[in-house]
Amino acid sequence: MDRQMPPNVSFLSGRDTAPAYWMYNILWVPLIEGHQTGGSFSVIEQWMRKDSGALVPHVHNFCDEWFYMIDGTIEFTVSGEKLPAKAGENVWVARGTVHSFVVTSGCVPCAERLHAGRL
Repeated sequence: MDRQMPPNVSFLSGRDTAPAYWMYNILWVPLIEGHQTGGSFSVIEQWMRKDSGALVPHVHNFCDEWFYMIDGTIEFTVSGEKLPAKAGENVWVARGTVHSFVVTSGCVPCAERLHAGRL
């Protein structure tokens, strides 16, 4: 994999100026995109309704995923192990790991950081 060094440029970003997309019943707000970090990571704010999420087990072979729970609860399944997460907790999913998740409370905001800047 061709890895770039992050650009030597500081910047400010936020949800007020970020694009937003509805996909899989999730509102995705990319706060920092891979092209802004030289491909090293992305940060996405996700807003999810109860019973939504990445319900089908899947794998990302080229990036790790980190989830920070801003509010609410989500049940992650990582390599078959149930990991209930609540506000203030983190879930790390290493690249190549089968995982899924479902929102178990009301509308939940969480931040997702994707290492390697792509899916």
